[in-house]
Amino acid sequence: MSGHSLSYKKLLNALECGVMILDLELNILFWNDWLTAYTDVSISKALKSQLNQLFPEVRPEGLKRQMRATLALQAPMFYGSLPDNQLLEVPLNRIMNPIFKSMQQSITLAPYDVKNGLVALILNDQTSLKEAQHRLEAKVEEVKKMQSGYLDIIDQQILLIKCDYRGRINKVSSAFLQVSKYTKDELVGISLEEFIKLGQLDEVNTEEIWEQVNSGVAWNGELAKTRKDGSKIWLSAVVTPSLLSSGKINEINVILADISDKKKIELISTTDPLTGIANRKKFAEALEREIQVATRYGTGFSVAICDLDHFKKINDTFGHQIGDQVLVGTCRIFEREIRETDYLARWGGEEFVLLFPHVDLRTTQGILEKIRNALALHPFEQAGQVTASFGATAFKLGDKDHSLLERADRALYKSKNDGRNRVTIF
Repeated sequence: MSGHSLSYKKLLNALECGVMILDLELNILFWNDWLTAYTDVSISKALKSQLNQLFPEVRPEGLKRQMRATLALQAPMFYGSLPDNQLLEVPLNRIMNPIFKSMQQSITLAPYDVKNGLVALILNDQTSLKEAQHRLEAKVEEVKKMQSGYLDIIDQQILLIKCDYRGRINKVSSAFLQVSKYTKDELVGISLEEFIKLGQLDEVNTEEIWEQVNSGVAWNGELAKTRKDGSKIWLSAVVTPSLLSSGKINEINVILADISDKKKIELISTTDPLTGIANRKKFAEALEREIQVATRYGTGFSVAICDLDHFKKINDTFGHQIGDQVLVGTCRIFEREIRETDYLARWGGEEFVLLFPHVDLRTTQGILEKIRNALALHPFEQAGQVTASFGATAFKLGDKDHSLLERADRALYKSKNDGRNRVTIF
């Protein structure tokens, strides 16, 4: 077993949720420690069984259908067909005030190995949340006669931001202040657009949000942000306009939820384990989004492919460990030279791809020359000087992902054919 597989399984065993790896016949190929602890099914027993053999309540055809769908889409998805919020019957065996006798669950399916038809099934214990919802619903009925008490519960439990009709924040719940580490004075009075951009790590199209909200339609999305203390948090957001009888906006409500744990699971399937940068699948998603934005709004961007020169010779001469060090070091050099809004991914082997939003081809050429020069001047331990060849192209209206990458690849081929260690643009 490779070191990377061991580290991945160590990570999966450390998660506070159940993770199993299944093939399309529901044979169990991995069963983490959390599942052993909560189901009393040992790892050795699980690995000899099909999931529906261990848990007859599992509906195999429905599960297989959604597994095939997540492999086809190459993207995580929620498994929604859960009678009584349970995929597996897991007794709780609690004495103190049990609302549910069995664990309440949410299930996410994520592609683990598309080529071999393997899917990661992530089981989260939602019992506490469901119990909280149950108790909150009961409490709401109780406090209908005590409006102030009801509002206090909302303030303490719900991540909520309220805005006036112009989109200017006039109220922030204590629950959100606690999660975000910001103070009320720092948020009240700023616009919703300013809030979305505050500490935002990924680019968000605020024009699209306003277009939907102004048409009376709620916007749903995800925000990758930094808290005031610098720590990262992922939030799901629903921006909902409240309309007057005239159809005009009266106020705007933003309800958020912390989905950081879910995003950590997704990160496993979209990150190159050696270098820590995005993998080919993640880059393909980013490129498709950028094409959609550029097509809709008339913006531009550029794409580049990089190939390390004579990398096979480095592996043959110094060994794969030194080769891996060169790949990791190359990524760190790239990251220093590009902007936060640019996108870097490992395409495969010694090839990397870069995406430059809102950057024309000549500017891209200049950026790549800086990267090429920085790499050539960097003295790698044992490997010495390492150079790279680049091919770049810019988005043209009507381009698809394959046409863009084909042009960039032809430009790369010309760089290598012309002597390597150079940048070619098409």
